Amino acid sequence: LFIFSGQLLGLIARTSDTIIISSQSTNGLADTAVFTVATFLIALMEVPMRAMMGIATSIIAYAWKDRNLEKIDEMYKKTALNLTILGLAIGSIIFLNANNLLQYFGHRYNALPTLLLILGISKLVDLGTGLNSQILLSSKYWKIDFGTNMFFVFLSIPLNYYLINKMGVIGSAYANLIATLIYNLIRLIFIWKLFKLQPYTIKNLQTLFFGAIVFIICNSLPNFQNYLLDAFFRTLLFIILYVFLIVKFKTSSDINDMLNKQLLKRGISIFK
Repeated sequence: LFIFSGQLLGLIARTSDTIIISSQSTNGLADTAVFTVATFLIALMEVPMRAMMGIATSIIAYAWKDRNLEKIDEMYKKTALNLTILGLAIGSIIFLNANNLLQYFGHRYNALPTLLLILGISKLVDLGTGLNSQILLSSKYWKIDFGTNMFFVFLSIPLNYYLINKMGVIGSAYANLIATLIYNLIRLIFIWKLFKLQPYTIKNLQTLFFGAIVFIICNSLPNFQNYLLDAFFRTLLFIILYVFLIVKFKTSSDINDMLNKQLLKRGISIFK
């Protein structure tokens, strides 16, 4: 019941914003349409997490059974790093093409680039803390998950209501960012205090640095008149440069191993 209620509260917190936008924002349902598109696009950043959860959750649960904190620490750091690498890549590609999306949707979606930026940062914060929910749920302190989800609801709904009235649809994105920052910070503190675990290494900072450099390079490209052509070349260049840096500097051993296995199947060996 606690786990179900915790998930329900999380769902309420993540869907209440569109209801508040519809009722409180100046443009009502028109703003809701823009926000919904931005939300769906940013939701693509969650795909790696959903794929990773099924594998990592069982490993974490068995590690708790064996009281193997070293394994949990390893999983905590690996998931935080790999989710940051993948989430940053997806989010950067989406924001790099914000102007192309604007051309496709039209001038009524002028707020879309700003929403994508703020919501993207919010999602990256969430991904960058790793599978903290699974660590708490699998431990004897699993009720903390319910408590933090309840706190997130009580924080996000008033924040949304206040900032949407003050700033319009952009206010909801800022409310999401503030609530997500505080929510994940509380979980990080709980995990550190209870288990002396934290998810970060120098590799996380390295990833952010590589992402920023490659984003600046790709964003500096001249715009093509055809937005589809522009999106193709901008995205392709980002993927090539970003993957090269991540692989070259061995930021993630998991990603290097995965690429190596795929290349070896084709008779190619580039990793030593």
